[in-house]
Amino acid sequence: MFQVAPMDEHGNFNRIGTTKKPSFVVNNLGKKDYLYEFQIKSVLKRGGGVSYGSGTHVIVHGTPTKVKGLDYEKISLNGNKASITLYWWHIGEKSPFWRAKIFDYYQIYQLKNGKWVNVGKVSSDDYAQFIVKNLKPGKTYSFKVRAVSSGEGNGVEFSEKAYGKFSKVIKVTVPENIGTVKNVKKSVSGTTVKLSWSKVREADKYMVYEYNAKSDSWKKVATVKGTSATLKKVSKGKTHQYKVRAYDKTEKSTGDILVRNGAFSKAIKVKVK
Repeated sequence: MFQVAPMDEHGNFNRIGTTKKPSFVVNNLGKKDYLYEFQIKSVLKRGGGVSYGSGTHVIVHGTPTKVKGLDYEKISLNGNKASITLYWWHIGEKSPFWRAKIFDYYQIYQLKNGKWVNVGKVSSDDYAQFIVKNLKPGKTYSFKVRAVSSGEGNGVEFSEKAYGKFSKVIKVTVPENIGTVKNVKKSVSGTTVKLSWSKVREADKYMVYEYNAKSDSWKKVATVKGTSATLKKVSKGKTHQYKVRAYDKTEKSTGDILVRNGAFSKAIKVKVK
């Protein structure tokens, strides 16, 4: 014989029935997206006494709620690469039963070559947003999101996944990036280096980078609004390398943000004697 007991909101198990069969039907569970935990114990009656097995725990959950409010809040371009930040409305925080989450994570899907591909997941404990990377400027992308209840963890021995319905599909077009800085010129006076370049259409600012041989990386050394930058107290007796990129940030009335970092100019070498 088996004893079946659900957990209440205080973490206590209260028997609701017994069965001689390896199955039991529980009615009136409530809303479909709640989670429930049951304790199942074997019961042995012998010689007027009753003994119980250690029992096992089972999670029962319905289908998570459909994700709503999927949209994008930011498009970032960096040279010939782009990323899109998606967001959506969080599904209800917690179930009133045994303080359980009604789902465990979200799955994010992207349409690639006519097929929907899972490109990542977000925990129910995190913000309801996800950054899709390695995209291309000038392309249109489609996305959708769903919630998943796994039932894993919490010492549960048996569980199975349940998948909510997908959100609506959204299409996001990544614009072309801002232009590349060209015609970078130099002039040197003592330890002062002046760089100038041609104007890039729609650029808000320009960022100047210097090459660091020790770290084999480029470090930003100046941000200017105009088409020239003056660098003072540059180290003597060295040949320095610089490159420049254009930058633009636009915030729409809807709150969407577009950040464009143009491709770098060709590096220019400057010798300071």
